[in-house]
Amino acid sequence: MSTSPERDRSAEERCGRPEKEGKRRPGAGGEGEGFGSRQQARATRTSSSSIVRSYLRDAEGLEKKAIDQEKRAADAGKKLADNSAKQATKVKALKAATREAQRRRDREDERRRQSKKRHAQEIARLS
Repeated sequence: MSTSPERDRSAEERCGRPEKEGKRRPGAGGEGEGFGSRQQARATRTSSSSIVRSYLRDAEGLEKKAIDQEKRAADAGKKLADNSAKQATKVKALKAATREAQRRRDREDERRRQSKKRHAQEIARLS
């Protein structure tokens, strides 16, 4: 797809006057990817100091919100890790208790069998 020579020329060449800085699209043209980068870039293109301060305040607010969200996400991740570690410990303890209970039942069953066997042997001996 070819472009026309008219599109290749800048506004200054076409109209004889420079492009207005304030009319450019925010976010266009190699600005950073951060939350407040658009406002910061917009603030640097604007001539009014009050508008510049306003844009910078907005950008700082957005950056603080992003940092707070990252902290909350990190805290949630830590809680999940702690809870999963606690759960793993409890599962391990439950398995150990279940094994021990089964061993105890097996020992009791074995004692009962031995007792019945001795009793049967005693009766057979006395008969």
